[in-house]
Amino acid sequence: MEETTNAVAIITLFVTPVVIALGMVGNTLSLLVMLQKKNRKTNTGVYLAVIAVVDNCQMVTLLTHWLYGTVLMVPLQDMYCKVYTYFADFWSDSSIWIIVIMTIDRTVAIKLPLKKFLRARVISSSILGVTFFLLIIRNIPFLIYGFSKVDEVTESDICLVYDASLNSTAVVILPLFDVCFQSIIPFFILTTCNGIIIHALKKRKQQVANLGVTQNNPMMKARAVSITMMLLVISFSALVLTLPLNLLIFLAPLVENGTIDPKTFSIIFAVCLRLYFANNALNFYLSLIGGQKFKNDAKTLLCKCTPSQRETNRVTNGEATVE
Repeated sequence: MEETTNAVAIITLFVTPVVIALGMVGNTLSLLVMLQKKNRKTNTGVYLAVIAVVDNCQMVTLLTHWLYGTVLMVPLQDMYCKVYTYFADFWSDSSIWIIVIMTIDRTVAIKLPLKKFLRARVISSSILGVTFFLLIIRNIPFLIYGFSKVDEVTESDICLVYDASLNSTAVVILPLFDVCFQSIIPFFILTTCNGIIIHALKKRKQQVANLGVTQNNPMMKARAVSITMMLLVISFSALVLTLPLNLLIFLAPLVENGTIDPKTFSIIFAVCLRLYFANNALNFYLSLIGGQKFKNDAKTLLCKCTPSQRETNRVTNGEATVE
């Protein structure tokens, strides 16, 4: 029992701030990259900028919860847990579904390049607004079913949703809906869209090869492949990082009837919860791995921040002074 308590305490006290630090630094850098003039002109750049803001809001939510419950050790009340679980799930949903929207936008751009009106800025902004509105409504059950519980193993307060003791049909159906809405459905949409994009790019390459001509703009092709790879990496990671916690919440009633050992559940829950928040902390680093263009833009941004580069820019702009 003591070993389990120590393991959960270490995860809570030390792993959580690491996730927060990585997330806030990475999301801020991602936002700065996307706010560069050339990226602001593209829908993908706008979507990634919004994702960075949403992910940082999630990090603020996690930081607040960590300071409130772990550092200050304030007893968690039901109302607090309702609000906390609502915003934690809202920001997570927002990040995942904006990635879905961005991927669909890329699919339209590749498959229907002449239908530019479908990707007009006013349409993309409207889609984002409607998405946020629907997610505000979708997460209302967390305000209803969120509650505080004392972990029998660690003897500390934790926030959960869907109390199995209520014997309500909603408590059975809603966790399953969460698993599908936040993990399964987005993954299938993302996989399908990325598959369509890859097939379209290969088909276009084959058509160019059959015509025996050189592609006019190889940079555009490299950019399309880079964005597709970045979306694939982010899509797969979203499933891997969010699915464990959603499944665990769905299986939580098994702890009540003794099917799952409470000590095992406490450790798994602590790990899965950090993985869940890591989904909002790692997008910048995943983009560096999967997207060459994003990596180049980030490198350019960081180089601009170095003293030597700032001095070079001053000389180039005729701002240097002669001593």
